[in-house]
Amino acid sequence: LHLERGTATTSPAVNAPLPFTIPSVQSPSSSTVQATVPAPQQVPLPPLPTTPVPPPPAPKPVPMLRLTWDGGEAPISIEKGNYSLGRAADNDVVLGDSSISSHHARLELRGGRWILTDLGSTNGTFIGETRLQAHMPLPLSVGQDVRLER
Repeated sequence: LHLERGTATTSPAVNAPLPFTIPSVQSPSSSTVQATVPAPQQVPLPPLPTTPVPPPPAPKPVPMLRLTWDGGEAPISIEKGNYSLGRAADNDVVLGDSSISSHHARLELRGGRWILTDLGSTNGTFIGETRLQAHMPLPLSVGQDVRLER
């Protein structure tokens, strides 16, 4: 139904047949017509499911590399499988310290394990107190401290 001031128009759906019929009844003694409209039948609704819907899966935790230095720290999420660390701008993790080599170390994900490799740095790369030999990769464990020597 579309209404405007002073006019009214109907859509074709208004003239569509009703979903029920009204029987006509005529009384010989009266000109009044009475009709009884049957009540619409109620259709029962299907029962609600009783099985609970499982919640969506929790997001997987993202491994973090926490860089620490005198006076600060920076957490870095490591979502890809290969990171270069050093002073040069083309590294994935750029460390602005002149005592860090331009291409100091590489962190890689191999076969589900994180591997650290010193790239021939001047001052060394350490896992705990163990100094890595240049270009000799060593696996890391969760919670181990890695130090790029200054």
